[in-house]
Amino acid sequence: MQKNRSFWQTIIHPDTTLPLLLIVGFFLLNACGFFFDAYYKLNEEGATSAMVVSLITGVRYAVPAAGLVRMKRWARLAEIILSIIAVATGVVLLLAGALGGGLFSIIIHGLIIYYLFSEKCRRAFHLPA
Repeated sequence: MQKNRSFWQTIIHPDTTLPLLLIVGFFLLNACGFFFDAYYKLNEEGATSAMVVSLITGVRYAVPAAGLVRMKRWARLAEIILSIIAVATGVVLLLAGALGGGLFSIIIHGLIIYYLFSEKCRRAFHLPA
């Protein structure tokens, strides 16, 4: 290990791109929100199942974020799959009448899928074009 590396250089892979860091930031923000939600539900009577769902969803965002910032191929694949599910969920929300939530999910996760399939991202992960 190099001696002159900063703390951030030990956490963030040198090939990490700015759009990938923005995606990681989005995931970590969501994970924190779900963890706080789980903590809030810890004090509610009969909200145990909702608390477990919030914890699982928080982990669903945090684990791929940790993998993406370290340029792990499994994290890229996992996020592509989970973003496709999120886009499908957004379509269901649109059909159910939740216009704002549906559009937000479709747009954000659609952009994530677009970037993760882009040539720039594939090069960063050292994948064939």
